[in-house]
Amino acid sequence: STSVITPILQAEDGSYFGTETWNVVNSYYSSMQAFDLSGNVKWSVPGFTPVIATSDGGVIAKSTTGEYETFDQNGVANGMMASLPTYSWVANAYQDGPLNQVAAPTINFAPSFLAMLGGNDSLNGSSVQQTWFPRLPSCNDKNLNPPIACPGPDDAIHSAFTALKSFVISCQSCNSLVFQLLGTANQKEFYEFLSLPGGIYDGTRSNYPAKNMCNWGTWDGFMCSDIFNKETVANWFSENLGRSATTVMPSPAKQGPTIFFDPYFICKENSASNTGIWNQALLFHEALHGFYGLNDTSIQSALGLTVDPDNTSNITDYLDQKVFNRTNLGCGN
Repeated sequence: STSVITPILQAEDGSYFGTETWNVVNSYYSSMQAFDLSGNVKWSVPGFTPVIATSDGGVIAKSTTGEYETFDQNGVANGMMASLPTYSWVANAYQDGPLNQVAAPTINFAPSFLAMLGGNDSLNGSSVQQTWFPRLPSCNDKNLNPPIACPGPDDAIHSAFTALKSFVISCQSCNSLVFQLLGTANQKEFYEFLSLPGGIYDGTRSNYPAKNMCNWGTWDGFMCSDIFNKETVANWFSENLGRSATTVMPSPAKQGPTIFFDPYFICKENSASNTGIWNQALLFHEALHGFYGLNDTSIQSALGLTVDPDNTSNITDYLDQKVFNRTNLGCGN
C-alpha cells in the first residue's frame, strides 16, 4: 500500500491538521492527523477530514458520513454538530437551499493564516487570519462561559447607537458645537452617514489588518501613521492599553462607521440610563473620525480642547457635557 499525507489547516502554534490517505489494492482509506513542524504525528483519528482549526488548539472535522465533530488538542472528541453553516465575514451564519440566515454557535478560529478550508470566509483560497470582525460579548450568546449579565457590551453599544441616531437628527446644538467647527457638513448629513451600512466589533480579538484602518489618499496624520505599523487591530489594542476604540477613517464611500472597541470601556447600561449616554458620546466621537477622516488631535484642536494624542477622552467628555448636557462623566468601570 502507499499513503499520501496532505496538510490542510494550521493550528495556533504553527502545527498542522491534515489527512493521510492509503491506497490498498485500489481501495482508499483515510485518517485525520495532527502533526508538528517536523512532520511527527501527534495523534490520528480515522474517517475524518479537518475543516476548522479552533483557538483552543483543537479542530472541527467532518466524518465520511457527513457529520461534524469537535476534537480537543489531544485528538479527543468532545462534541458534535448536526451541520456546519457557512459563516460570513461579520460572523453571521447561513444555510443553503434556500439561503437563510440561521442561529449557530460562535466559532473561535485559531489565529493562524490557514484556520479554515478555503482560506477565508469568501472561500477563494487566499489565507488570512480569522476573525476580522468578531462580535462584542453579548448576554444573549449562549456559548459564553461563564455567561455575562444583561446588557453585555454588544447589547449596550448597539442600544446606544440606535439612540444616537435619534438624538442627532433632532439635536439643537450639534451644528454650532460640533459640525460647524469641524467642517461644512451638518447634522442631517451625519445622520445619513450613521444610517449607512457599517459595523461595531471587538477590537481586542480582531485580526483585521491594521493598515486597512486608513483609507489612502485622505487619511490624516497621527492615528493612521501609528496604527499602520501594527499587524492587526488586536495588536494595536494590546500595545495601546487604555484606548477605548479605533475607527476606519475616513469611511469608504456609501459606508457608515466601522468601529472596533475594547469591550471593557463600554458602559454596561442601556441607552436610556444616565451612564448609557456615555456610550452615545463615545460612539459620536468615533463616528466623527469615520465621517471627516480627522484624527484625534485635529478634532481636539477644532473643538478648542487641549491637544494631547495620548489623552483623547476629552473629545468624548466634550460631547458628553456640551452636547448631551450630562455632568457625570464616564461609567465607573
